[in-house]
Amino acid sequence: MVTIRVLPSERPNRAATARERVRRLIPAVAGIVSAHALMSMQRAFSDLPQPMYNSGMTGQKWIEELQKGHPVRFRRSMGMAQHVFRNLVRDLVRCGLSSSRLSTVF
Repeated sequence: MVTIRVLPSERPNRAATARERVRRLIPAVAGIVSAHALMSMQRAFSDLPQPMYNSGMTGQKWIEELQKGHPVRFRRSMGMAQHVFRNLVRDLVRCGLSSSRLSTVF
C-alpha cells in the first residue's frame, strides 16, 4: 500500500481559494452591470416624448402633418385612428368622391 502525504504548504488555503473565486467573478459582474446600464440608457433615450400640438398649418398640409406625426394627436384631432381615416378616404374615392377646386382627396 502506498501512502501519499500532503505537506502543510501544499494544502489549499480556503481564504486564497475564496479570493481567487471572487477575482474571477469580478469581470463577469462588471459586464452584467455594464450591459444593464447600457440597456437602461437606450430605453431612456428611445422613449423621449414627441410633441403633439405644434402646427401652424391648415388644410391639406395639416392633414399630411397629422398623418406623419404623433398617433394620439391624430386620434384626438380627427376622432379616429390613422388606419380608419385611410380606409374612409379609400372607400369615399371608390364611391365617387374626387378632388375639386376647393377640396383635395388624397
